[in-house]
Amino acid sequence: MKVCIENIVATITLNQPVKFKPLVHLRNVNKPVNFPALVLRHEVPDGSSDAKRQLTFLIFETGKVVAMRTKTLQQLHEAQRDVISLLRSIGAVQPSTTSTVEIQNIVATVVLEGLIDLEICAATLTKVIYEPRTFPGVIFHVEDPPKATFLLFSSGKVVCLGTKNEADLQKACVRLEKTLLDRKLLYQNQS
Repeated sequence: MKVCIENIVATITLNQPVKFKPLVHLRNVNKPVNFPALVLRHEVPDGSSDAKRQLTFLIFETGKVVAMRTKTLQQLHEAQRDVISLLRSIGAVQPSTTSTVEIQNIVATVVLEGLIDLEICAATLTKVIYEPRTFPGVIFHVEDPPKATFLLFSSGKVVCLGTKNEADLQKACVRLEKTLLDRKLLYQNQS
């Protein structure tokens, strides 16, 4: 089984409100109509390659900032530092601004070694949604800690969402694989 984090969504809470006026003039910031936040786009290096990854921040006047599209905790903390530095440099917050971070959701892709019979999954597992005319996978909700939601595809590829730390992500994925194997829902391709 291979697990790869694709997106970490986190809330950065500043200890003070944010002034929007200095931000609206930046070229990488836009103000959607009828939405109470500014959208800041920020490029960072994407892992070991020379590629860039565009992070998105929703900045609210209350001092809440939602950070999206980071892939690692290190990248999340660097993004936190960068956004606070930017806000300080343009006078949107005071120089003494401090912040806390809380992960809201981790989205990961999982590749299982085998194929999944979706029809049997839908009939066997509890807390599933399977509407093949609407969506080509099974939505499987796991309520036991750690809570997670899985999108299962017949190819053996899975999307996991809803965990809040890497340990819970790994635990949820191991438990999913064990459940599928124990119930003989994961099988090797015979071709």
